[in-house]
Amino acid sequence: PCFIATAAYGTPLASEIDALRIFRDGVLLESAAGALFVDAYYTASPAIADAVAVSPVAASVVRALIAAVLLLLESPAAASIIVIAAAGVFAAASARRRRRKEGTAE
Repeated sequence: PCFIATAAYGTPLASEIDALRIFRDGVLLESAAGALFVDAYYTASPAIADAVAVSPVAASVVRALIAAVLLLLESPAAASIIVIAAAGVFAAASARRRRRKEGTAE
């Protein structure tokens, strides 16, 4: 299973998750380094998925990053635009959360 992606999309049936599975099975698991990465993912991802599942902002960022990864496989230029946008969303959400904690929310 793709724990983090499933948490971000709210379903294991999203087409993006199918694309990630194909990449995992057809590319990552074909090399020792890729298999180690997959093992590390399965070790770390349940806790990350739990956090993503309860945070709409984190889910949005994860979906944008997944889109970037999938585009990177097809078009590196398009992927970098999505990564920059996701970083902007994450930074804005973090700043807003920090302001709320400090008592100066909008």
